[in-house]
Amino acid sequence: MQAEDLAFMWNNNTLKIYGTPFDEIIITENGNIESTLRNTTGNSIANNIVEKSSGIVQSLLISDDNDFQYYVLKKLSSADITWSVSPGYTIYYKNNLFEKTKAEVNDMRAIVIGTYVCLLNMTAIIQEYNSIGIPITLAPDQLEYQFFSHVYADIQYWNHISGIWEHMNNDFLAIANEYWPISPISFQEINGPPLIMPTGTESADLQNVFDLFGSIYDYIDYSLTESHVILRSSTINVELNFYFDQTTGRTTMMYGWANTPGPDCEWMYISSYPKFNQALLVGTNSFTFSSHFPSDATITIEFTVVVTAAPGMFLHNSFKMNPVNTTIINGTILIYVDMLFTNPSVINSNITMTIQLPPSLDLDDLAILFCGYNMSGNLEWDLAPIEFYFDNVTNSIIIEMEPWRGGMIGAIAYIVAPGAGGIPGYDLLTIVLTIIIMSGLAARKIKMRNKK
Repeated sequence: MQAEDLAFMWNNNTLKIYGTPFDEIIITENGNIESTLRNTTGNSIANNIVEKSSGIVQSLLISDDNDFQYYVLKKLSSADITWSVSPGYTIYYKNNLFEKTKAEVNDMRAIVIGTYVCLLNMTAIIQEYNSIGIPITLAPDQLEYQFFSHVYADIQYWNHISGIWEHMNNDFLAIANEYWPISPISFQEINGPPLIMPTGTESADLQNVFDLFGSIYDYIDYSLTESHVILRSSTINVELNFYFDQTTGRTTMMYGWANTPGPDCEWMYISSYPKFNQALLVGTNSFTFSSHFPSDATITIEFTVVVTAAPGMFLHNSFKMNPVNTTIINGTILIYVDMLFTNPSVINSNITMTIQLPPSLDLDDLAILFCGYNMSGNLEWDLAPIEFYFDNVTNSIIIEMEPWRGGMIGAIAYIVAPGAGGIPGYDLLTIVLTIIIMSGLAARKIKMRNKK
């Protein structure tokens, strides 16, 4: 910043335009830039001292006959943090919320508009939280007035009925500074769990913000890894897990039972995680599922799109954590998957999914289950009506299914059942009956076809 920049903004002409109570301005450049705005017939005066190199306002004094205010803004650099996103960047993600009688499962995307900085009075925030019973104090090394960087984005959701992305609102995606990777006001200003934090954030950096939940969770562990925080309530025996990528500062998975400090709040099961975007080009598309949590089972997908149609998009993720609050009644989970075709009409063939099993699992002794969540609208897992067969040479399961409209949360599981599998064309009904007998549980919906 130079004195000419300030003089361009504030001079005797602009003072009249803006209707300020000042009629004189004096600008002095002496290492810093000092500006004084005065009313020559009254007592109103404003004085600013600005560092030329950084543009930081060190002090501001305003006085008149009825008011006197004095601010010292010591450090604007508290908001000098690095985000892993920039304007135009798109984040695809899933927000799942489960209450007693309903579930909200939403595919979302956020298109970053930009960032800006605002000043917060931390004393006022602390007093507000304390007034509703939330214990929070300001660390001795923190300033009373702090600047926070805000990431602003166009928030959209996938309309499964119309098959298009629809604008929800323009809202904050993240709020942080050097002291708070997640600002304490984030839980009031941001709809949903945090998606991004400053780059280089570690578990220990989150202690300030998660300690706000000390009245809800009596055990909070920051020491598991540098990118995992776990919160537990021994009173009702629930926990909430928060995983993130330390390098990028992005959330990789948040799941479990959540509550917010303050009155009139209820427990709910939530899960939030990113979705990987795979463009579907004309021709055959083959790729490996992406995941932040590699599994022993490698998943690949192959399918073909209509040559004359516009390209489509496939959003996906795979992980070991249960993204819903209902468990599969029997079977050991191999992996959970979340999949969405944004334009299934461009696909002209069945989808082939190959699950490569680790050597420790022998297909000859397994019964395989592929389950879909809420397929019948009952908020439970159902056996999916698909075709699958086995490849003993590669120890793989090959699943074929038609492209579907809307999103799908699926789970691939197995039950140890000697002689149940490992032969291509094995009677799937026999497998299901074996599962029923072994588990002692009745499968409510079974719609399977044999591989010819």
